[in-house]
Amino acid sequence: MRHGRTSSISGTFPSLDSEIAALAAEQGGYVTRQQLLGRGLKRGAIARRTDAGRLIAVYQGVYAVGHLPKLPQDRARAALLAMGDRAALDGWSAAALWGAAKLWPARVEVVSPVDRRPQGIKVRLCTRLERGDIRTVDGLRVISPALTVLQVAPSVNKDQLTRMIDTLRLQRNLTIVKLDAALQRFPRAQGAASLRAIIPLLQDEPTRSGLERRWPPFAAKYNLPPYVMNKHVLKYRVDVRFLPDRLIVELDGPQHAHPWAVRADKKQDREIFDELGIPTLRITDHEFDSKPAEQAKRILQALARRPD
Repeated sequence: MRHGRTSSISGTFPSLDSEIAALAAEQGGYVTRQQLLGRGLKRGAIARRTDAGRLIAVYQGVYAVGHLPKLPQDRARAALLAMGDRAALDGWSAAALWGAAKLWPARVEVVSPVDRRPQGIKVRLCTRLERGDIRTVDGLRVISPALTVLQVAPSVNKDQLTRMIDTLRLQRNLTIVKLDAALQRFPRAQGAASLRAIIPLLQDEPTRSGLERRWPPFAAKYNLPPYVMNKHVLKYRVDVRFLPDRLIVELDGPQHAHPWAVRADKKQDREIFDELGIPTLRITDHEFDSKPAEQAKRILQALARRPD
């Protein structure tokens, strides 16, 4: 009796092509040349499948099986396959995977301790990464959020960098302590100076909107008294709370104009005042941006009417 692989039609064993397709499905649609050879496919067979379009060369030694995957996460899997198991997503590719950037870069960005540079992949050589610097997200190896911020910091302005940091903090993927630790380990990184300037300006709690990010310089410009941001009052998380319990300021973006939001805001303001006696002053984005001096005056007048 003849032993070995039979076609999937016989039902005894899956065919080699079915086995390759199943492996590719686990890897975002890709396989490596070494994996193909390891499963018994000869070099000539690989070449014939490539000529027929059943294998599509993507990077050196990496093939898409049947078709080119379209998702950027799958392209990232292919890049990591090409770079080996010590590589991880880096820079803007890491930022996109962590959800801190909306778009993936045209070329996948990877960091590796091995100086291997397949065409089409942006590679950063680094031999100082430790085990804790590499995480796994959706099956993809990626540098930590703190190192991600450090890598992209040179290519963004202060507002963009603050927004990215606060996004990661809101996701509970990043803390100020971890940012500072990354700076201590890589003080000469290109993004170190930008990050060093940002950290002292970060609030204890991450901001959730552009209005909140613009509040600290506004408060400093108009010499507003001490406050805290994004703290819970009763069951609500308020934007600005002047101490000690003198006034709450809510910075309302366009979404607060919807009727359901207006009702919810009024309910919140009423419950806080009834329970704690703290009034709420609301400022719209239009008022904040078009008449900042007038809004600062409103706040100071409201504070003057409150007991210290």
